[in-house]
Amino acid sequence: MKLIKKEVKKMDMKKYSTILIGLFLLTQGVFAATTATRTMQSSAAPGASVPVSLSVTMGSGVLGCGLIENIPAGWTVSNVGTGVLKTSPDRIEWIFFTGSALPNEVVSYTITVPASASGTYTFLGTVMPSGAANSTVTGQSTVSVVAPTTSTTSTTTTTMPGVYVQRNMASTAKVGVNVPVTLAINVDESKTITSLGVREIVPSGWAVSSVSNGGVYTSSSHKIEWVFGNYSGGNEIKDRSITYTITVPTGTSTGTVGSFSGEAKFYEAGVEKSSAIAGVSTLTVAKKTSNNDEFTVTLPSTAVTNEGITITVTDKDSNRPVKDAAVRVYLGKDDTGKKVKNGMTDENGTFTFTLSAAGQYAIVTEKSRYKDLTKLLTVSSGVVVTTTTVAPVTTTTRAVTTTMPEVPTTSAPATTKAPTTTVAPATTVTTVEVTTTVEETTTTTPAGGGGGNNMLLILVVVIIIVAAVAYFMMKGKGKTSGNGKAAAEKPKKEKTEAKEE
Repeated sequence: MKLIKKEVKKMDMKKYSTILIGLFLLTQGVFAATTATRTMQSSAAPGASVPVSLSVTMGSGVLGCGLIENIPAGWTVSNVGTGVLKTSPDRIEWIFFTGSALPNEVVSYTITVPASASGTYTFLGTVMPSGAANSTVTGQSTVSVVAPTTSTTSTTTTTMPGVYVQRNMASTAKVGVNVPVTLAINVDESKTITSLGVREIVPSGWAVSSVSNGGVYTSSSHKIEWVFGNYSGGNEIKDRSITYTITVPTGTSTGTVGSFSGEAKFYEAGVEKSSAIAGVSTLTVAKKTSNNDEFTVTLPSTAVTNEGITITVTDKDSNRPVKDAAVRVYLGKDDTGKKVKNGMTDENGTFTFTLSAAGQYAIVTEKSRYKDLTKLLTVSSGVVVTTTTVAPVTTTTRAVTTTMPEVPTTSAPATTKAPTTTVAPATTVTTVEVTTTVEETTTTTPAGGGGGNNMLLILVVVIIIVAAVAYFMMKGKGKTSGNGKAAAEKPKKEKTEAKEE
């Protein structure tokens, strides 16, 4: 009972541990959410300019994020930085994107209270991280407008262009590494934009690939150009993102800074206008950890013979799967041992194989532009299942052989009366030997059978019956012989008496 109670207690502890771990992971998910906090003064006078700051805390692994700040209708907005002003409803929109995990951001703008405003006004903002639920901007959300006794206000208004383009990419890269670049096009929908052209100028000699949306790259001028609609009027232009990939060429020195520039040209209500591409504009070549890129090879925690063993190969810097990496498996601690397996990783960077013998194996991974990597894997024997065969039980039954005693046989005398001559009867005793022989029989009885015991019992019963019959036959013959002798002596006596007379 103590042992059972102890086991139950262990099970309860495991259950409570599982609950605690789940609660811990849940709280981690909550703490890792993307949030934004608004900072501004709680009151202002009519006509006053109020600075507003939004601090965005990015959750882990967020690659893209949108931020919308709804403002009171009729209030004037300025100094929005990378934000884009839009109407219906009045709002400011920001887009953050680098192609990798986003850093925390702080954006700001200035709001001007209308001269006729009075009362309390509410600001409402929304954070929209990619791959996660939206959340509401917290912090100060209202401004109370109170007319001061005297007020002198200077207002500066910045008019946003009808098309605003922002470049998002990493700020550093290593030689030979592909860097995705996104150009986020934001269109003021309150204005009629009929045609749009985007021109991006990249560092000379850097490789460009994977240009989206029909963009054309000209290597001689190191420009990428996109055209949407036509300059004589046509399709209405909407928000969109266009992308391409830039690769730092081999031989580029560490610390080299690549500069990016560009512009958007568009027709707004029939008038040609332009705006410069904003956002990240430089890419610095970072120092590499070695002369070549490096692998990260993940081995299984346990490996046994005759079962599938899967390894995963990823790029150490980008953590992306490495396809078509050569994998060699050698028996021993390095590639001097016997090679037992070889192959290539698939598009997921995985390679699966089986081994028939236990021992230590060297897993060698190779690919052009990568530094060879060797990792050791210990393989143990699998579980051996033993099958036990139970042999049948053989029983030998020895039969009993009984020889019956001799049984005497007596023939009845024949008696003849003659008037003058009397012939003494002749008595003949014939002995008939009755022999009953039971041959030795060997019976093989399978395990669990009882046929041999039954046969032995029947044989014993037959012997007893035969013995009994023989005994009674002997007794009956003896009695018959006695009566015959008395009958034979009677004529002899009568003959003697006659002679005496």
